[in-house]
Parts: sequence; C-alpha cells; structure tokens
Amino acid sequence: MIEQDDLNAEMTELGLGRYNAQVESARKYEQNARSKAGQRLMRELLPKFYERVNEMVKTSKGRPTRWREDLRQYDSKKTAFIAFKNILNCIPYKKTFASTAYSVGKAVELEVRCSFLVRTNEKGEGIILGAKRRVTSSQERHIKLSMRHEEEKEGKEDFEEWSRRDRILCGTTLIELLRCSTGLIEYTYIREKGRKHPTRFVTPTKETLEWIENFNNHRSLLDPFWLPMVEPPDDWLNVWEGGYRTEGTSLPKLPFIKTPDSEFLRSIDSKKISVPMEAANLIQRTPWEINNRVLDVVLWAWDNNVPVGTTVVSKEDEPKPPFPIDGDENKDIRNAWAQIAAGVHKRNTSTRSKRLLCAKIIHLAEKFRDERFWTPVNADFRGRIYSVPSFLNVQGSDLSRGLLQFERSERVRNEKEARWLLIHGANTWGYDKVTLDDRVKWVYDNADMIHRIAHDPTQNTEWMDADKPWQFLAVCFELSDYLKDGKVKTKIPCSMDATNNGLQILSILTRCDYGCVATNVIPTNKPADIYDVVRLRVESYMREDAKENHPFAQAWIDYGISRTTTKRPVMCYSYGLTRYSNRQYILDWFEEKIHADSCPSPFDLKEYYKAVHYLSEIVWKAIEEILDLPKQCMHWFQKVARIVSGEQRHLKWVTPSGFIVKQDYRKLRESKVVTWITGEAIHVNFNETTEQVSPRSMSNGISPNVVHGLDAALLHLVVIAANKRGIYDFSMIHDSYGTHSKNSEILAEVIREQAVEMFSPDLLRNWLDQIKKQHPDLEFPEPPEYGQADISLLKESPYFFS
Repeated sequence: MIEQDDLNAEMTELGLGRYNAQVESARKYEQNARSKAGQRLMRELLPKFYERVNEMVKTSKGRPTRWREDLRQYDSKKTAFIAFKNILNCIPYKKTFASTAYSVGKAVELEVRCSFLVRTNEKGEGIILGAKRRVTSSQERHIKLSMRHEEEKEGKEDFEEWSRRDRILCGTTLIELLRCSTGLIEYTYIREKGRKHPTRFVTPTKETLEWIENFNNHRSLLDPFWLPMVEPPDDWLNVWEGGYRTEGTSLPKLPFIKTPDSEFLRSIDSKKISVPMEAANLIQRTPWEINNRVLDVVLWAWDNNVPVGTTVVSKEDEPKPPFPIDGDENKDIRNAWAQIAAGVHKRNTSTRSKRLLCAKIIHLAEKFRDERFWTPVNADFRGRIYSVPSFLNVQGSDLSRGLLQFERSERVRNEKEARWLLIHGANTWGYDKVTLDDRVKWVYDNADMIHRIAHDPTQNTEWMDADKPWQFLAVCFELSDYLKDGKVKTKIPCSMDATNNGLQILSILTRCDYGCVATNVIPTNKPADIYDVVRLRVESYMREDAKENHPFAQAWIDYGISRTTTKRPVMCYSYGLTRYSNRQYILDWFEEKIHADSCPSPFDLKEYYKAVHYLSEIVWKAIEEILDLPKQCMHWFQKVARIVSGEQRHLKWVTPSGFIVKQDYRKLRESKVVTWITGEAIHVNFNETTEQVSPRSMSNGISPNVVHGLDAALLHLVVIAANKRGIYDFSMIHDSYGTHSKNSEILAEVIREQAVEMFSPDLLRNWLDQIKKQHPDLEFPEPPEYGQADISLLKESPYFFS
C-alpha cells in the first residue's frame, strides 16, 4: 500500500535525480554550456563579453596577425558565443591555461573556416551539413579534406590555416577578456612535481562555484517528477490553491493556469473562472486503477521483444545497410545508400524515444498495480484541461490508455447499457467509419475472435492488428464476459470522438453548409469523412493532370492515395498548417508507407522529393477549396490580431465557460546565434524576451487559440452538465469524451445539448465585440460571411461525437 507522504518524497527525489543526471551528463560529455546553469550564465554574461570582444576586434593595434585579421571579417557575436561556450565546457576539469587557450582558438578557427567555405564556394553549406551528420570527432577532418579537395579545383580560393601560435594567442586573448568582463573565471597556479615553474590553470572563481551549486539546488526542487496521487487531489478553490497538497512538503505549488505571466494570474478573480475550475475538480475526482490483465500482456510483449503497434516497439535497432562495394566510385549508388542509411538512422532515433517512453509507462503501471489513484489536472492558457502526471494518464498513448480503467465499476445488464461498450470495441479496432448499428453488429460478427483473444492474448494475437491494439485488448476482456453472460461489471472508459474538432468548430462558427456536413455537425445516415472527401478531390485533380501527361500524377494514382495521406494535413489545417508542414506530413506518410507497409517508392532518387512536393501542393489546393468559409474565418482572426498587435497590444477574451484567455506573444531581441559546427545557441539570447509584441506570432497563434478556447469551453460545460445527470467518472481528452458504457448515452445527449446552447449565439460577433470594447480606438473588419447551416440540427446528429 503506497502512502501519499512517501509519494511526495519520491516525486522530489525523482526530480532531483533527473536534474542531477542532466548535470552529470553535461559534465561527462563536456557540454556544461548546455546545462540549465550554463544556459543561465550565458544569458546573463554573454552580452558583457560580446561588448569586450567587439571592442577588441575593432580597436586592435600593433602588428597585424592572421587571427585578428580573420576576426575582423567575422561576426563578433559568434566569436563571443563560441569562446564562452568552450571555456564553460573546459572549466570543470583540470585543464591548463595553454590547453584551454588552444581549444578555444581552434574552435574559433573552425568556425572562421566554415564561414569562409560558405562565402567562397557554392557547395560550402552542403559540405558542412555532411560534416554535422558525422560524429563530433570527425567533423573537422571532413571539412578540411573537403576544402582541400575544392581548393585543388581551378579558380577556388585557398584558406590559409592558422598556426598553432595564432590559435593560442586568439584563445589567450578571449580567455582574458572573459575573465575581465564577467569575473566568471580566475587563474590558479599549481607547482607540479618535476616542474621548475608553477603551471597556470583556468578555474571557476569561488563565487561562480557557489552560484552554480545554489542554482542547481534551487532549480532541482522546482522540477519534481509529478506522479499520480493515492489520495483525492484538493479541489481548485482559486488560481493558487488546488491539485497536489504541497503544504509541509518540498513540492512547489502549481497554479491552476499554466502560464509564465504571474501578473496576469494575480489579476484573475477566481469567481469568474468557477466553471472551468469546477470542471477540473470533477475530472480529477475520478479514481483510476491499472488494468492488470492488460499489464500482464504488456509485460509479456516487453520481455519477449514482441512489437505491438507504435507504442511497444522492438528493443533492437534496425540494422544499417552495408556500404556498397562500388560506393566509392559510383556517386549515384553512394547517394542512394546514404539516403537509405539516413532513413534507418531517423527511424532508429524515433524507435529509441518510443522505447524509453514505453519503459516509463510500464514502470509506473507496475508501481501503481493494485492501487487506487487519482491524476491532478490544471489548465493551459486557453482553458484546455491537462493531466499533471506524465506518461501514465488518459491523455497519453494507446498503451497508457489501454492500461488504465476506472476504479469504480458499473453493472451492465442488457444490450442497451452495453451498446457503447460494443461501439468502443469496434472504434478501437478501426471499424469506425460506418454507422453505430454496424459497429455493434461487427462485435457480434467477431465474437469468436474476441473470445479467443480474451482467453489467451499471447497465442491469439489478432488484437495486434487493431488501430489501437492496447485499448482493443482491454475492451476484449469485458466484451468476452458480456457476450458469454449477457452482463458484465465494466470499468472501461468508452470514448466518443469529435470529427476533426478544429474544422468542426470553424464550420459551426461560420455556419458553413459543406463543412458542417463533412464534419458531422449536420445529421447524416452514415458518418461523413472529411479526410476521404479531400482524398477524392486530390485524386480528381491528379486525373486531370494525368491527362496532360504530368510526370507524377499517374504514378501517384497507381501508387494509391488513401484517407491516411490527407489525415494529418486536414487535421492540422485549423491549427495553423503551413505549406511547409503540409509537405512534411505528406513526406512522413510516404516514408511510413514505404517502410512500414513495404510499398516501394515508384520514383527514383532524383524525383523523390519533387514528387512529394507535387502531391503536397495538390493536397493543399484541395483543402483550401473545400474549406473556403473556415479559411476565410481563420484569415479574419489573423487580420484582427495583426491590427491589435500592430499597436503593440495583447489580445484577451472570455470563452463561453468564463475562462479568460490572454494571448501575448513577445519578440525576442536575438532568437539565436547560429554557428556552422559548434551548434546553435538556441537557449542563449542576447536576448531576453522584449517588451515588444510580436505581430507575426500573434497572427499565427490567434486561430488555433480561439478554437482551442472553444473546445475547452465545451468540455467544461459538458462535464458539469453530465455530473448533474449522475455521471461521476470522466475520461476527458480535449475532443474525446469518455465514461462507462451504461452512462454513455447520457453523455452523448449532454454533449449535443451543450454544443447547441454554446454555439447558437453568434460567437464571432461576440468575440469581436470583446476586442472592440478593449480597443475602442481601432477599426476592425467585419466577420466573414455566414453559410446557411442550421446548428440546432446538431442535437440529432449521431456522429457529431462518436
């Protein structure tokens, strides 16, 4: 039996362990500049160091030296960053002044060399990208050999290599400038055995060491590893009180709204957000337990290295293809091998990440086996409710959701009460594009398979072919009992999902006739499939192109375009899809089909990316034409955001559930320092967030933030209304709502009632009126034209959430 006090201490200890492991890893690999303490030091001290470096470069006197001449032509910000980073990486170790100086000078020279290569050779960036794919120890050698090869060609300018003296003098100068400008380091003289004179070392000052120790001690306590609770969480009473009980522990307080804007949090009247807080309280009052039957199968698959879906993956990496015998002589063969090898590397990296995630989920499931537990929740700045504990929660992967079940059971005694349990079974299998009655029928038709799986899932592995194998396995155990006995005590959360919730909401807001039908807002005899609608439009475009002998059109038609091709682009359209991300999603689908489904590419290496680009443009065109009114609505939101942010003001509005959304994206003074090999100072800004509002970020973020605010508001209202109708257990994920099968019909009714009530008013006009009231001196465009869709019909739509 786990005690909550023990869990509280463990959360702190795990957070400390995770933080200290990161610090130790940074030390081990001489990457202290990437540690949180190193990043903070660079943020604070790099501007001062840069000023001294810039002054040195501009005012150098005396006999000119090679390294000084080169630095005059090089960006002083990059010089300062490279030097600071290298010194920071060296100081935890016992390194002499001379070796540190040489290391710093060598790193600066390598960057200067790369800059020269890019400036003087059109192949320069390609050479450097090739080097970055190699291990760090071989990067410099690759660049030098490539440059030597290029210099041998007629007309290519030579790079004059720095002498050892140049490297040491450059490093010496930069170390001294850092010491004088920051006080970060000092020189320590140690007389070593056998040496006549003491040796000089570069070391951190006593104050630096104390600062790093205090920083690490403080920071490690701010980042615990949040776990589920074995006691009910405290209700949220206001922005600062609720969730985890932190009094008397070393755990930090978590606010109800996750935002770095403390001033905004302090300004919120908790009475005005009582509805979102009450919804959060009802969700986190739901007790959970581990589904032991599923966990036993998970452990079997993990121990026997049996991959299942995309969550329990192989423990072994995919082997890298051997380098071809004639690869050195034949460039085309070498390039083809490199592309295949790069794909293997990319997939192995992804697999390792999934493997680690799987191990964490399994560890937590074993830890909480036979325990009753709760998952505290809070909200993001749009009002969306999130579980605080990571990995093992209902908002996680199929594995995580399959392992979880309600702790409280409901007795199902007849087909009516079991209906949604059967629908959930068909949905998790992937048979969800048909009518609800057909889904129920599918379960009865496959009763023999379900019984076999429930009896011995390690021998009868058909469940592994399901869209959501672990959730399907979980429901198989209960379905088998129900199909045999006509009754069952059920603990499975039966989920009903929205149809592309983002487009659904934009279609409702604009009363878009076509969009409301395509996203199941308007009743239909069978579920509409917006992804398939776009697929059909894409195929029609390609057939027209094929008649004109387009080089890729017929090849794509023959290869096969499915709803999976268009799913991610269509799904993400309302959340700020760009042409670039659309192309990447198409590429991801294509590569998955090639490797996972063993469908070889019909295009040769030179055509590969051109063909993907062609298909992505066709998909983009289809989406834009089909979803015209939602597109207009998104553009209108962006125009309003640009007007407000153009005056250096933020946006704030209240959602239908009373949640206060504040969108305030600020500019960065310098987003990053880019260096060719030494990396990107992604966390090092000269560079704090400025007081200037970023019009681009405000424009890009407004449409998804309004949509997310509305889907969050609907969830808040549904949970409270459903609770009043007698529902106490909730499995809620933004656009997927779940409860016991016995209560699912009630939940379905409540969803439709609350959606009609919430969306019947003109929410676009309401939103604009709020913005106008805050900014009476500004002129705004009117909302886009509306379609004729009757939102009240939503109550009769069986597939709005299904």
